[in-house]
Amino acid sequence: MNKIDNDLLIKAVNLFQDGQYQKCEDLTEKIYKNNNDNLKVLNLYASVCAINENFDVAKTIFEKLIVLQPNNANISNNYAQVLRSMGDIELALIFFKKAVNYNQKLMIAYPNLFECLYLKENYKELHKRLLSLQKSDLPKSLGSVAISDFATNQLDWKKNPYQICDNQFDFIMEQEEGFVDCFNENEIKELNRIIDLKLKNARSQNLLNNGFQTPGNLLDSKEKVIEKLSGIIDQRIDLYKEKYSKMDCDLIRKWPSSFSVKAWAVVIKKGGYLNFHNHEFGWISGSLYLNMPKIKNDEGRIEFSLRGPNYPIIDNSKLKKISFRPKESSSIIFPSSLFHRTIPFDDDKNRISIAFDLRPN
Repeated sequence: MNKIDNDLLIKAVNLFQDGQYQKCEDLTEKIYKNNNDNLKVLNLYASVCAINENFDVAKTIFEKLIVLQPNNANISNNYAQVLRSMGDIELALIFFKKAVNYNQKLMIAYPNLFECLYLKENYKELHKRLLSLQKSDLPKSLGSVAISDFATNQLDWKKNPYQICDNQFDFIMEQEEGFVDCFNENEIKELNRIIDLKLKNARSQNLLNNGFQTPGNLLDSKEKVIEKLSGIIDQRIDLYKEKYSKMDCDLIRKWPSSFSVKAWAVVIKKGGYLNFHNHEFGWISGSLYLNMPKIKNDEGRIEFSLRGPNYPIIDNSKLKKISFRPKESSSIIFPSSLFHRTIPFDDDKNRISIAFDLRPN
Protein backbone atom coordinates (compact mmCIF):
# COMPACT_ATOMS: atom_id res chain seq x y z
CA MET A 1 0.00 0.00 0.00
CA ASN A 2 1.46 3.39 -0.95
CA LYS A 3 1.76 6.34 1.41
CA ILE A 4 -1.23 8.28 0.13
CA ASP A 5 -3.42 5.21 0.64
CA ASN A 6 -2.14 4.91 4.21
CA ASP A 7 -3.07 8.52 4.84
CA LEU A 8 -6.50 7.96 3.35
CA LEU A 9 -6.99 4.84 5.44
CA ILE A 10 -6.19 6.74 8.64
CA LYS A 11 -8.70 9.39 7.60
CA ALA A 12 -11.34 6.72 6.91
CA VAL A 13 -10.73 5.10 10.32
CA ASN A 14 -11.12 8.49 12.01
CA LEU A 15 -14.41 9.06 10.17
CA PHE A 16 -15.60 5.64 11.36
CA GLN A 17 -14.65 6.33 14.98
CA ASP A 18 -16.39 9.72 14.80
CA GLY A 19 -19.61 8.09 13.60
CA GLN A 20 -19.49 9.68 10.13
CA TYR A 21 -20.32 6.39 8.47
CA GLN A 22 -21.47 7.50 5.03
CA LYS A 23 -18.37 9.63 4.51
CA CYS A 24 -16.29 6.70 5.76
CA GLU A 25 -17.94 4.30 3.30
CA ASP A 26 -17.43 6.66 0.36
CA LEU A 27 -13.75 7.08 1.17
CA THR A 28 -13.13 3.40 1.96
CA GLU A 29 -14.73 2.38 -1.34
CA LYS A 30 -12.11 4.45 -3.17
CA ILE A 31 -9.31 2.88 -1.11
CA TYR A 32 -10.71 -0.62 -1.69
CA LYS A 33 -10.54 -0.30 -5.48
CA ASN A 34 -6.74 -0.17 -5.32
CA ASN A 35 -6.29 -2.32 -2.21
CA ASN A 36 -8.85 -5.11 -2.45
CA ASP A 37 -6.65 -7.70 -0.73
CA ASN A 38 -5.62 -5.65 2.32
CA LEU A 39 -7.17 -7.06 5.50
CA LYS A 40 -7.51 -3.67 7.23
CA VAL A 41 -9.25 -2.18 4.22
CA LEU A 42 -11.52 -5.20 3.80
CA ASN A 43 -12.51 -5.17 7.48
CA LEU A 44 -13.26 -1.45 7.51
CA TYR A 45 -15.16 -1.50 4.22
CA ALA A 46 -17.30 -4.50 5.20
CA SER A 47 -18.01 -3.09 8.66
CA VAL A 48 -19.06 0.37 7.50
CA CYS A 49 -21.21 -1.06 4.71
CA ALA A 50 -22.98 -3.23 7.28
CA ILE A 51 -23.64 -0.22 9.52
CA ASN A 52 -24.99 1.73 6.54
CA GLU A 53 -27.19 -1.29 5.68
CA ASN A 54 -25.43 -1.79 2.35
CA PHE A 55 -25.73 -5.49 3.06
CA ASP A 56 -25.02 -6.91 -0.41
CA VAL A 57 -21.59 -5.28 -0.52
CA ALA A 58 -20.89 -6.10 3.14
CA LYS A 59 -21.78 -9.76 2.54
CA THR A 60 -19.45 -10.00 -0.47
CA ILE A 61 -16.52 -8.46 1.42
CA PHE A 62 -17.07 -10.57 4.54
CA GLU A 63 -17.15 -13.72 2.41
CA LYS A 64 -13.75 -12.73 1.06
CA LEU A 65 -12.51 -12.20 4.61
CA ILE A 66 -13.87 -15.59 5.69
CA VAL A 67 -11.70 -17.24 3.02
CA LEU A 68 -8.64 -15.23 4.07
CA GLN A 69 -9.17 -15.75 7.84
CA PRO A 70 -11.52 -18.73 8.30
CA ASN A 71 -10.97 -19.06 12.07
CA ASN A 72 -11.39 -15.38 12.97
CA ALA A 73 -14.16 -15.02 15.57
CA ASN A 74 -14.85 -11.33 14.92
CA ILE A 75 -15.18 -11.82 11.18
CA SER A 76 -17.50 -14.80 11.67
CA ASN A 77 -19.66 -12.79 14.07
CA ASN A 78 -19.83 -9.73 11.81
CA TYR A 79 -20.61 -11.87 8.76
CA ALA A 80 -23.37 -13.62 10.69
CA GLN A 81 -24.87 -10.25 11.69
CA VAL A 82 -25.13 -9.30 8.02
CA LEU A 83 -26.71 -12.66 7.20
CA ARG A 84 -29.28 -12.18 9.98
CA SER A 85 -30.09 -8.69 8.72
CA MET A 86 -30.65 -10.17 5.25
CA GLY A 87 -33.03 -12.77 6.69
CA ASP A 88 -30.79 -15.86 6.44
CA ILE A 89 -31.19 -16.90 10.08
CA GLU A 90 -30.10 -20.51 9.50
CA LEU A 91 -26.72 -19.61 7.99
CA ALA A 92 -26.28 -16.77 10.50
CA LEU A 93 -26.73 -19.27 13.33
CA ILE A 94 -23.94 -21.46 11.93
CA PHE A 95 -21.48 -18.56 11.90
CA PHE A 96 -22.50 -17.23 15.32
CA LYS A 97 -21.73 -20.69 16.70
CA LYS A 98 -18.39 -20.64 14.92
CA ALA A 99 -17.63 -17.23 16.43
CA VAL A 100 -18.07 -18.39 20.04
CA ASN A 101 -16.23 -21.63 19.30
CA TYR A 102 -13.25 -19.69 17.94
CA ASN A 103 -13.28 -17.28 20.88
CA GLN A 104 -15.38 -18.01 23.97
CA LYS A 105 -14.59 -14.53 25.31
CA LEU A 106 -16.20 -12.74 22.35
CA MET A 107 -19.15 -11.54 24.44
CA ILE A 108 -20.81 -9.55 21.63
CA ALA A 109 -21.48 -12.83 19.78
CA TYR A 110 -23.59 -14.47 22.48
CA PRO A 111 -26.73 -12.28 22.24
CA ASN A 112 -26.71 -12.73 18.47
CA LEU A 113 -26.41 -16.50 18.84
CA PHE A 114 -29.19 -16.65 21.45
CA GLU A 115 -31.56 -14.49 19.41
CA CYS A 116 -31.12 -16.76 16.40
CA LEU A 117 -31.77 -19.84 18.52
CA TYR A 118 -35.01 -18.24 19.73
CA LEU A 119 -36.00 -17.24 16.20
CA LYS A 120 -35.40 -20.84 15.01
CA GLU A 121 -37.40 -22.12 18.02
CA ASN A 122 -34.40 -24.11 19.29
CA TYR A 123 -35.57 -23.49 22.85
CA LYS A 124 -33.81 -26.44 24.52
CA GLU A 125 -30.43 -25.49 23.07
CA LEU A 126 -31.08 -21.86 23.96
CA HIS A 127 -31.76 -22.75 27.61
CA LYS A 128 -28.74 -25.05 27.76
CA ARG A 129 -26.37 -22.42 26.34
CA LEU A 130 -27.73 -19.66 28.59
CA LEU A 131 -27.28 -21.86 31.66
CA SER A 132 -23.77 -22.78 30.57
CA LEU A 133 -22.89 -19.09 30.18
CA GLN A 134 -24.32 -18.37 33.64
CA LYS A 135 -22.03 -21.04 35.16
CA SER A 136 -18.95 -19.74 33.36
CA ASP A 137 -16.46 -17.16 34.63
CA LEU A 138 -17.04 -14.93 31.62
CA PRO A 139 -18.15 -11.29 32.09
CA LYS A 140 -21.88 -10.65 32.21
CA SER A 141 -23.46 -10.09 28.79
CA LEU A 142 -26.44 -7.75 29.10
CA GLY A 143 -27.57 -8.51 25.57
CA SER A 144 -27.83 -12.16 26.66
CA VAL A 145 -29.70 -11.09 29.81
CA ALA A 146 -32.32 -9.44 27.59
CA ILE A 147 -33.08 -12.56 25.53
CA SER A 148 -33.02 -14.77 28.65
CA ASP A 149 -35.54 -12.52 30.44
CA PHE A 150 -37.80 -12.50 27.39
CA ALA A 151 -37.58 -16.24 26.74
CA THR A 152 -38.26 -17.01 30.42
CA ASN A 153 -41.35 -14.80 30.26
CA GLN A 154 -42.70 -16.26 27.02
CA LEU A 155 -41.74 -19.93 27.45
CA ASP A 156 -42.71 -20.29 31.13
CA TRP A 157 -39.29 -21.47 32.21
CA LYS A 158 -39.41 -22.17 35.95
CA LYS A 159 -36.14 -20.35 36.53
CA ASN A 160 -34.42 -17.68 34.49
CA PRO A 161 -31.12 -19.31 33.37
CA TYR A 162 -29.22 -16.05 32.83
CA GLN A 163 -30.33 -12.95 34.70
CA ILE A 164 -28.83 -9.85 36.22
CA CYS A 165 -31.64 -9.24 38.70
CA ASP A 166 -35.02 -10.76 39.52
CA ASN A 167 -36.99 -7.91 38.01
CA GLN A 168 -35.34 -5.30 35.79
CA PHE A 169 -38.30 -2.93 36.21
CA ASP A 170 -37.37 -2.54 39.88
CA PHE A 171 -34.09 -0.93 38.81
CA ILE A 172 -35.50 2.05 36.91
CA MET A 173 -34.59 5.27 38.72
CA GLU A 174 -36.38 8.49 37.81
CA GLN A 175 -35.46 11.97 39.02
CA GLU A 176 -38.16 14.46 38.17
CA GLU A 177 -36.05 17.60 38.16
CA GLY A 178 -32.61 19.11 38.59
CA PHE A 179 -30.74 18.44 35.33
CA VAL A 180 -31.26 21.74 33.47
CA ASP A 181 -31.01 23.68 36.74
CA CYS A 182 -27.32 22.73 36.89
CA PHE A 183 -26.60 25.04 33.94
CA ASN A 184 -26.97 28.78 33.56
CA GLU A 185 -28.69 30.34 30.54
CA ASN A 186 -25.49 30.81 28.54
CA GLU A 187 -24.41 27.22 29.20
CA ILE A 188 -27.75 25.91 27.92
CA LYS A 189 -27.30 27.97 24.74
CA GLU A 190 -23.77 26.61 24.34
CA LEU A 191 -24.93 23.03 24.88
CA ASN A 192 -27.62 23.45 22.22
CA ARG A 193 -25.07 25.03 19.87
CA ILE A 194 -22.74 22.04 20.23
CA ILE A 195 -25.61 19.61 19.64
CA ASP A 196 -26.73 21.52 16.52
CA LEU A 197 -23.15 21.49 15.21
CA LYS A 198 -22.77 17.75 15.72
CA LEU A 199 -26.16 17.07 14.12
CA LYS A 200 -24.71 18.25 10.81
CA ASN A 201 -22.96 14.86 10.65
CA ALA A 202 -25.97 12.91 11.91
CA ARG A 203 -27.15 9.89 9.95
CA SER A 204 -30.63 8.45 9.56
CA GLN A 205 -31.47 5.30 11.54
CA ASN A 206 -34.18 2.69 11.21
CA LEU A 207 -34.90 2.94 14.93
CA LEU A 208 -35.35 6.71 14.91
CA ASN A 209 -38.29 8.19 13.03
CA ASN A 210 -38.37 11.92 12.27
CA GLY A 211 -35.39 12.55 14.48
CA PHE A 212 -31.60 12.67 14.63
CA GLN A 213 -28.80 11.41 16.85
CA THR A 214 -25.37 12.99 17.23
CA PRO A 215 -22.51 10.74 16.05
CA GLY A 216 -19.59 9.62 18.20
CA ASN A 217 -19.23 10.40 21.90
CA LEU A 218 -20.57 13.81 22.88
CA LEU A 219 -18.31 13.75 25.95
CA ASP A 220 -15.19 13.77 23.77
CA SER A 221 -15.75 17.47 23.08
CA LYS A 222 -13.38 19.72 25.03
CA GLU A 223 -15.78 22.59 25.80
CA LYS A 224 -16.28 23.49 29.46
CA VAL A 225 -20.04 22.92 29.26
CA ILE A 226 -19.40 19.35 28.08
CA GLU A 227 -17.01 18.79 30.98
CA LYS A 228 -19.80 19.98 33.26
CA LEU A 229 -22.28 17.67 31.53
CA SER A 230 -19.86 14.76 32.06
CA GLY A 231 -19.66 15.57 35.76
CA ILE A 232 -23.46 15.66 36.06
CA ILE A 233 -23.75 12.25 34.38
CA ASP A 234 -21.11 10.86 36.77
CA GLN A 235 -23.13 12.21 39.72
CA ARG A 236 -26.32 10.55 38.41
CA ILE A 237 -24.47 7.25 38.01
CA ASP A 238 -23.14 7.49 41.59
CA LEU A 239 -26.68 8.19 42.88
CA TYR A 240 -27.99 5.16 41.02
CA LYS A 241 -25.31 2.85 42.40
CA GLU A 242 -25.87 4.17 45.92
CA LYS A 243 -29.65 3.73 45.71
CA TYR A 244 -29.38 0.04 44.82
CA SER A 245 -26.15 -0.71 46.71
CA LYS A 246 -27.85 -3.11 49.14
CA MET A 247 -29.58 -5.16 46.44
CA ASP A 248 -28.24 -8.72 46.26
CA CYS A 249 -28.00 -9.22 42.50
CA ASP A 250 -25.41 -9.35 39.72
CA LEU A 251 -26.24 -5.84 38.55
CA ILE A 252 -24.66 -4.54 41.76
CA ARG A 253 -22.34 -7.43 42.72
CA LYS A 254 -20.67 -7.44 39.32
CA TRP A 255 -20.65 -3.68 38.79
CA PRO A 256 -17.76 -2.98 36.38
CA SER A 257 -14.54 -2.01 38.14
CA SER A 258 -13.34 -0.35 34.95
CA PHE A 259 -15.69 1.46 32.62
CA SER A 260 -16.17 4.40 30.28
CA VAL A 261 -19.18 6.63 29.67
CA LYS A 262 -20.50 7.41 26.21
CA ALA A 263 -23.16 10.06 25.60
CA TRP A 264 -25.07 11.38 22.61
CA ALA A 265 -27.94 13.76 21.96
CA VAL A 266 -31.27 12.58 20.52
CA VAL A 267 -33.49 15.18 18.86
CA ILE A 268 -37.02 14.05 17.95
CA LYS A 269 -39.38 16.29 15.99
CA LYS A 270 -43.17 16.47 15.88
CA GLY A 271 -44.68 13.04 15.21
CA GLY A 272 -41.31 11.35 15.69
CA TYR A 273 -40.40 8.42 17.92
CA LEU A 274 -37.70 5.90 18.77
CA ASN A 275 -38.49 2.21 18.27
CA PHE A 276 -37.85 -0.56 20.82
CA HIS A 277 -34.14 -1.18 21.41
CA ASN A 278 -31.68 -1.77 24.22
CA HIS A 279 -28.02 -0.89 24.80
CA GLU A 280 -26.33 -4.28 24.86
CA PHE A 281 -22.83 -2.82 25.19
CA GLY A 282 -23.77 -0.88 28.33
CA TRP A 283 -24.24 -1.81 31.98
CA ILE A 284 -26.64 0.96 32.88
CA SER A 285 -28.10 3.56 30.53
CA GLY A 286 -29.89 6.83 31.04
CA SER A 287 -31.50 9.92 29.56
CA LEU A 288 -31.29 13.53 30.70
CA TYR A 289 -34.11 15.66 29.32
CA LEU A 290 -32.92 19.01 28.01
CA ASN A 291 -36.07 20.02 26.16
CA MET A 292 -39.58 18.54 26.25
CA PRO A 293 -42.58 19.41 24.06
CA LYS A 294 -46.04 20.07 25.43
CA ILE A 295 -47.52 16.60 25.60
CA LYS A 296 -50.97 15.16 26.28
CA ASN A 297 -51.91 11.78 27.70
CA ASP A 298 -49.29 9.20 26.67
CA GLU A 299 -47.52 11.40 24.12
CA GLY A 300 -43.73 11.60 24.39
CA ARG A 301 -43.48 8.99 27.13
CA ILE A 302 -40.63 6.49 27.43
CA GLU A 303 -41.91 2.92 27.63
CA PHE A 304 -39.97 -0.08 28.96
CA SER A 305 -40.61 -3.72 28.06
CA LEU A 306 -38.90 -7.13 27.88
CA ARG A 307 -39.73 -7.30 24.19
CA GLY A 308 -36.95 -6.93 21.65
CA PRO A 309 -37.81 -5.55 18.19
CA ASN A 310 -37.19 -8.88 16.42
CA TYR A 311 -38.52 -11.24 19.09
CA PRO A 312 -41.63 -13.21 18.02
CA ILE A 313 -44.24 -12.97 20.77
CA ILE A 314 -45.90 -16.19 21.88
CA ASP A 315 -48.21 -14.66 24.49
CA ASN A 316 -48.59 -10.88 24.48
CA SER A 317 -50.61 -10.94 27.70
CA LYS A 318 -47.51 -12.04 29.65
CA LEU A 319 -45.41 -9.06 28.60
CA LYS A 320 -45.13 -6.39 31.27
CA LYS A 321 -44.75 -2.77 30.22
CA ILE A 322 -44.10 0.33 32.25
CA SER A 323 -43.84 3.92 31.05
CA PHE A 324 -42.74 7.30 32.39
CA ARG A 325 -43.67 10.80 31.32
CA PRO A 326 -40.41 12.76 31.27
CA LYS A 327 -40.38 16.38 32.33
CA GLU A 328 -37.96 19.00 31.15
CA SER A 329 -34.89 18.79 33.43
CA SER A 330 -35.75 15.26 34.62
CA SER A 331 -33.59 12.16 34.21
CA ILE A 332 -34.07 8.40 34.14
CA ILE A 333 -31.53 5.55 34.52
CA PHE A 334 -32.10 1.82 33.95
CA PRO A 335 -30.29 -1.48 33.22
CA SER A 336 -28.89 -1.40 29.69
CA SER A 337 -30.51 -4.76 28.90
CA LEU A 338 -34.03 -3.35 29.30
CA PHE A 339 -35.80 -2.61 26.02
CA HIS A 340 -37.39 0.82 25.64
CA ARG A 341 -39.02 3.12 23.10
CA THR A 342 -40.59 6.57 22.95
CA ILE A 343 -44.21 7.41 22.07
CA PRO A 344 -44.93 9.92 19.24
CA PHE A 345 -46.08 13.42 20.20
CA ASP A 346 -48.01 16.20 18.45
CA ASP A 347 -46.21 19.44 19.24
CA ASP A 348 -43.87 21.72 17.30
CA LYS A 349 -41.31 21.87 20.12
CA ASN A 350 -38.50 19.32 19.74
CA ARG A 351 -37.91 16.56 22.27
CA ILE A 352 -34.18 16.78 23.12
CA SER A 353 -32.45 14.36 25.47
CA ILE A 354 -28.88 13.44 26.34
CA ALA A 355 -28.60 9.64 26.37
CA PHE A 356 -25.66 7.82 27.92
CA ASP A 357 -24.21 4.39 28.62
CA LEU A 358 -21.87 3.22 31.33
CA ARG A 359 -19.86 0.65 29.38
CA PRO A 360 -17.57 -1.99 30.93
CA ASN A 361 -14.02 -1.81 29.56
